[in-house]
Formats: sequence, C-alpha cells, structure tokens
Amino acid sequence: MSDVRRTSTRSLRAEPLPAADAEDRRSRGTPPGDPRRAAGAAVLQRRFADAFRLRPWIFWSDMLGSAALGWALFAASVLAAPGTPLHVATSVGAVFALLRAALFIHEIAHHKPGQLPGFEVAWNALVGVPLGVPSLMYVGSHMDHHRGAAFGTDADPEYAPIAHWSRLRIALFVATVAFVPVLLPIRWAVLGPLSY
Repeated sequence: MSDVRRTSTRSLRAEPLPAADAEDRRSRGTPPGDPRRAAGAAVLQRRFADAFRLRPWIFWSDMLGSAALGWALFAASVLAAPGTPLHVATSVGAVFALLRAALFIHEIAHHKPGQLPGFEVAWNALVGVPLGVPSLMYVGSHMDHHRGAAFGTDADPEYAPIAHWSRLRIALFVATVAFVPVLLPIRWAVLGPLSY
C-alpha cells in the first residue's frame, strides 16, 4: 500500500503544474492581506465560476422543501405520544430539516440586493422569524468575517481559536448551545423592546 502511495505521489510530482495550479500553490500559507492570497483566490474563482452561478430554482426548491419538511415533522412530533419511536424520529427529523432551512441565512448574507427577489422575505417568514434568527442578525455583519485583514485571525468574528482551548472550556462552549432556545425569546421579547 505504501509503495502505491509513493508511486502515485511521485507521478503527480513529475507532472508540470498548470499556471493556475502554480498560482494557487504559491498563495497557500500566505498571511491575510498578502496579495498572493488574493491572486490565488481569483484563480480559483475563475476556474469554478460556473459551479457558483446562482440558480434561483435550486435555492427556492431547497429552502421551501426543507422548511415544509421540517415544520411537517415538527407538527408530527407534537402530535405523537412523548417518548415513542415516532416522537423521537419526527423530532430528530424536524431538527435536521429546519437546521438545513436555517442555514440559508449564510447564502442570504452573500447575495447582492435584488439578486434573488423575495427570497429573504420568504425565508424570514418561514424560517428566520419562527426560529428566532431573522436575517438581520447575520446579514451585513457576516461580511466582516471575509475581510482579508481579519479572516482566520484573532480578529475574525466567526472563528474562535478552539484548538488552543482547554477541554473544559470546549465542553462549556458546546454546552451553551442548550441555552439558545431560552436566550432567543429573551433577546426578542425582553431585550428588544427595552433597547427600543
């Protein structure tokens, strides 16, 4: 097995790198803000432009399907007898389907205004507002994470240096997720009106 790996690695190294791959390789490991990093990202963006082309029917069908399935499973879990296999299965299914629908908040944050008309409003009505995570919590502020000077650094608002944390701190960080269902109603029903 190791001989196969060695041979395949050797044969890959023997082939000359296309200019785009060479540029991508030069940009790896460069610090944020380095022009080579931006050049490498531009090469990759050109190479995969068609893969990232916006296809509205995919966005709409995926979001609407995930939300419909999630809310249908949620309703089924509410109606099922607690603790039964049906209750457990529909509850777990609802969590995953609604999580998938909720993750569209990231796509909304990256779309230019008017690029997908009505999508943000529909998403807020079906997913964001009912789950307590309307798009205003993420759209706009998310782009700070993509600034070249901050991405992947201590100044990046979306990444914490978890690898350097103690096991206890990681466990406490994960445990805080259990409090989200309590904290979101407090944020919108108590803190929101008080801040106004």
